[in-house]
Amino acid sequence: MVDLNILENDQDHEKIACLEGKEFDRYRAIALIHLGKYNEALKFVNKGSFEAAYVYYKLKNYKKALKIISKFSDEKGFVLKSQILYSMGFYNKAYEALSTLPKDDEVVINLQAMKSMAILTHNVNRSCGHKLWMKKRDELMHFDKLENHKFSNEDSRIEFFFNKTFEEAHDIQKYLEALRTAQKLFNGENIISKQLNNIEGSFDEIDPETLSKTQKEILLYNMHKTDKIVNPIHFLKNFTGNLSDSEYNWLQHAKSNEFNLNPFNIPSTSENLKLLRIFIGLKHKSMVKSLVLAETEKLATEKFREILRAYYLEDSGAYELTPKIANLTI
Repeated sequence: MVDLNILENDQDHEKIACLEGKEFDRYRAIALIHLGKYNEALKFVNKGSFEAAYVYYKLKNYKKALKIISKFSDEKGFVLKSQILYSMGFYNKAYEALSTLPKDDEVVINLQAMKSMAILTHNVNRSCGHKLWMKKRDELMHFDKLENHKFSNEDSRIEFFFNKTFEEAHDIQKYLEALRTAQKLFNGENIISKQLNNIEGSFDEIDPETLSKTQKEILLYNMHKTDKIVNPIHFLKNFTGNLSDSEYNWLQHAKSNEFNLNPFNIPSTSENLKLLRIFIGLKHKSMVKSLVLAETEKLATEKFREILRAYYLEDSGAYELTPKIANLTI
């Protein structure tokens, strides 16, 4: 006879995941979640449960996760909902969901991250004159003045001000100024000083082993040791000082030149830049049908692939854009 309480107390997730019997399904699902085996966990979660929403969130099926979690009105439901919305790029709505909770240190730190991303996205859109990043129905909202929160420890306060600096991340000089101002509030090495060294290219002063996974990824990107970065809107991609490395700079460059560029000079390192290549290729008739379709297959978003396939004017030989494609890309 299996003593589930002992296994739970020992956090023996491997053994719990192997239990047989329908009555253990929920426990198996939770154990598999702890083990990071989300596809397997999906076989045992109850449909419509919190665990199901969490698994879909971890599998990046955000729409399905959001549909489930929207039925929950407890604290953990609002936390997960805010995480899903944040991952989808709905920063204002993520802030709105999380702001319903009591404002302890962790909540305030995350609210500031959402606030900063919402402001950054708004400023980038306004500067570029396009809507590639701002999601529909996620217009800039009125935010609380979170600086008034009394933090329980110095580490939380540092993390809050680190997140706050990203409000200025659309402009390199303003961002550096925000980092330097924030750094003066604290003594010693911290995430703000590391970020400052990262931005200014003082790589020798950074110990990669002390960085988070995201910070290390950004560091390697800035050092030109990788051309991959998880989220192309994330700040430092814009500040490497080299046009070929910067999604933001390429979009600015294309706009200022009225999109009169060679699409094959644009790197295909992000979904937005792949769309920009296709848009310019079609607009200036510089891509034949086979190349357009080949570029389309590189897109990660199935919706984009379907629309581009469906609206490509294959029988006319023309390369003019239909309104739907034009609105989709820029």
